[in-house]
Amino acid sequence: MRMLIILLLFFSQAVQTINAQEAAPMPELLEGAWQVDLRPTPDAQPYWQTLVIKKPGDNTFSGSFYGSKFKKGLLNTQWADLHLAFETRDRNNTYYHVARFDGKVLRGQTYCPQRKFIAPWTAAKAQTKIHPDEP
Repeated sequence: MRMLIILLLFFSQAVQTINAQEAAPMPELLEGAWQVDLRPTPDAQPYWQTLVIKKPGDNTFSGSFYGSKFKKGLLNTQWADLHLAFETRDRNNTYYHVARFDGKVLRGQTYCPQRKFIAPWTAAKAQTKIHPDEP
């Protein structure tokens, strides 16, 4: 009987751990300013730009990145990590951004077909609050 109770407790803990790992972080954790490191190579000095995420909901968000506003950011909360994608533009090019949020760090990639360029990046939540009128 004692062994059965131990096995049940172990199984219960294992199920709780698996369920906790399967739940994506809450989208609200994304809201705010993020410091993105866009260094061109792993040994280069950090190159910081700010990503601002506003109004993250069930599957959308808005904000700005690299001086470009975006409105149609998409979220996927069906995985253990929260996945997001958005598009920005400058005068000549369109940039596609995707990232994965583990609850602490954003790890992403930016792709620009016109420039034949792909860049991995990481981001940490900025310590300063954003002003409501910032892009």
